[in-house]
Amino acid sequence: MNNRRGLPLFTFNCQSLRAHIDDLDDSIVKNSNVLVLSETWLNNESEINITNFKCIAKFKRPNTRAGGVGIYHNSNDVVNIVTSSIDFSVFSPDFHGSLASAVGDLCMAQCQMENGMKILIVAL
Repeated sequence: MNNRRGLPLFTFNCQSLRAHIDDLDDSIVKNSNVLVLSETWLNNESEINITNFKCIAKFKRPNTRAGGVGIYHNSNDVVNIVTSSIDFSVFSPDFHGSLASAVGDLCMAQCQMENGMKILIVAL
């Protein structure tokens, strides 16, 4: 039997997180360590609480009706470390947490597993 611990991750195209917040009240979501959300339609100042999850990174381009992405970490997950403080290079600029382009929104977080392996989680 394989006893390696994975990273339960749930992705959801919300098409308005406010309108579909109740859809996240599900056993599959509750057993996920990370939520990767797209089309949240939330501006960067908006705060929305998802029970037992904390927002790690989020972004939405200004002056657009739709769009928006977010990454949430399960508050009960004490093994994995999820952070939005990541350094990496996109062509030339250094990048931390979120990025806008003419095409869409992007945010990311890094997860360090119990065995030291690092996983980059990206919401587009």
